[in-house]
Amino acid sequence: MKILIADDSSVVRRIIQDVCQSLSWRLDIKLVSTGTEAHEALLTFDADLAFLDINMPGMNGLEALARARVAGQKIMAVIMSSSDGHALRTAAQELGAYDYLVKPFTANQIGLILADARALLSSHSVLIVDDSRTVRRILVKMIHQLGDGYDVDEAEDAETAIRKMRSGLFDTVLLDLTMPGLSGLEALPLLKAENPSTCVIIVTSHTDPDTVDACRVSGADGFLVKPVRGDRLARLMGVAPAVA
Repeated sequence: MKILIADDSSVVRRIIQDVCQSLSWRLDIKLVSTGTEAHEALLTFDADLAFLDINMPGMNGLEALARARVAGQKIMAVIMSSSDGHALRTAAQELGAYDYLVKPFTANQIGLILADARALLSSHSVLIVDDSRTVRRILVKMIHQLGDGYDVDEAEDAETAIRKMRSGLFDTVLLDLTMPGLSGLEALPLLKAENPSTCVIIVTSHTDPDTVDACRVSGADGFLVKPVRGDRLARLMGVAPAVA
């Protein structure tokens, strides 16, 4: 796993580095002390996980992450700050940050984030997008019955799903077509734009040819008909994200 640590405080950099090096994992760690260096590293280092301080010389961490997102980088990012302001947390969330750490933080907090990152990177991550809580619960249960290698998240509407996709951590999205606000068909190209390699499977009771064709044109990789059958879900999940 490749880890970027960006903070103008050598003490903070050392704390995070020490936690990383205390683990018996193969890690490639890059340390930088300015926002400009952080931005360059986000584009070139190909990190799996980045710890980004907000206040750094040259460029703040949020701006560095925003520019990296525009460039298409889907890195798992943790924003760090001595301020616990709502506006900063919201800005970090909108950029798809995985977490927001308020200084001073503990070594245990860093360890938990590293463990989460390792699990997410080694598992098949799935996002279920459906306005029905019942449907989401059924799909979560069915996915967990497929085995232990799945990490499942939920979104009750398309707007929430798009925000979650900005983290770039989802291998597969199960997308309902009929939802309040943005429909699944409207959200589909937006989700694919966030991460073209993500497999998006439409979950719907609408199987008329016009709907199917419209979904395929917008980038759908597969279809599940409600009520969802376990064997059909297993087949699609078994080949995701390369399903045609």
